[in-house]
Amino acid sequence: MPLSLSQRYEIVFLKLHPLDPSTVRRRLRESGGTYGPPLKKPLLTDKHREQRLIWARQHQHFNWDNVVTKIVRTVKYPLKLHVWGCFSKQGFGKLIIFRHNLTGDFMCDIYENCLLPTAYRQFPEGPDSWILQEDNDLKHRSWQAINWKTDNQIQVLPWPSASPDQNPIENVWSIMKDTIGKKNIQTIQELEQEIRKTWKGLPVGLAVKLVDSMDRRVQCLIEANGDYTSY
Repeated sequence: MPLSLSQRYEIVFLKLHPLDPSTVRRRLRESGGTYGPPLKKPLLTDKHREQRLIWARQHQHFNWDNVVTKIVRTVKYPLKLHVWGCFSKQGFGKLIIFRHNLTGDFMCDIYENCLLPTAYRQFPEGPDSWILQEDNDLKHRSWQAINWKTDNQIQVLPWPSASPDQNPIENVWSIMKDTIGKKNIQTIQELEQEIRKTWKGLPVGLAVKLVDSMDRRVQCLIEANGDYTSY
C-alpha cells in the first residue's frame, strides 16, 4: 500500500529532525512508561521459564566440581576473531583463537585439540570423571559434534535454553572484556595477543569462586520461578 502524503511528510521530518534520546525518555515517563538500557539477555517465554525451573530443581544438589565449562565468543576489531576456551574448578584450560566460521567439523577439531587435553590434565581418571557443559548452539548439536562426543564417551550436562545467567563463563568473558578494553589496541594481532595474555592471567581462585557460585545460581533460579536472576 503506498504511503499517504502525511506519512511521507512525517518520514522526511524525522530524517531532518531526529528525536533526542532525552526527549524519548521524558515522553515515556509522562505516559507512565519506563526506560532502561538495551537487554543483554534473550527474552524469556513461559516455556523458557518452565524449562529453566525444571532444570534448576533437577540440579539443586548437583556436584559442579567435575564440570568443564566452555566459552565461544566473537570479537569484532574490526575483523572478526572467534575465541574458544574452557575451565573447571581445577583452573582455566586451553584457548584457541580463529578467524574462519565455526563448522561442525572444526568443532570436533576443537574438542580433540583443546577440550580433551584440558580435561585429561585436570581429570586424569578418564571421561567418566568429568562432564561437559555447553549451551544449545547448533554447532554443539551438529551430527559431527554429537558423533564425536559419543565416540569419545563425553558426558554432556543438559542445559536449558536462554540461560546465560546460569553460565559462569559469562562472568569470565565480562572480566576479559573489561581488561582488554583498557588496552590501546591498534591491530588485530595485538588484540589476539591481549586475549591470550588475559586468559593466561586468569587465576585458579576465580575458577573456584565461579564454580562454587553454581549452587547459589540454581537456588536463585528456583526462587525466581524460572525467571532471570541477578547473575
